Amino acid sequence: MNNKGFTLIEVLVSLTIVGIVGSAIFVVLSQSIYTLDVMKNRLAVLQYGYERVSLELANPKVAFISQIELEDGSLVTFESNLNGTILPTLFVTQITTKSDSARSQFYYYTYEK
Repeated sequence: MNNKGFTLIEVLVSLTIVGIVGSAIFVVLSQSIYTLDVMKNRLAVLQYGYERVSLELANPKVAFISQIELEDGSLVTFESNLNGTILPTLFVTQITTKSDSARSQFYYYTYEK
């Protein structure tokens, strides 16, 4: 007898193994892409928060936009609260930057004479 080639069982076992490995790779890649999107959104929220703090420090009496739309269509909203402290001339400002999947809070202190 001439035994060239593979039997049907060997082919089916190898296809099953390839399918399991392929589906595992697909799950890992899809989870990585999702995590990348979430991290990009969080980074954008953080960047807009830092920009907002620097704008408010440079121009404390000017009102700025309260929402920015990101590339993926989600909205980043800004909330700013000015609170007094124990000292009458020291004020703390809290800026909250948030979107659907991320939230950042920034605090800065101002001194008024």
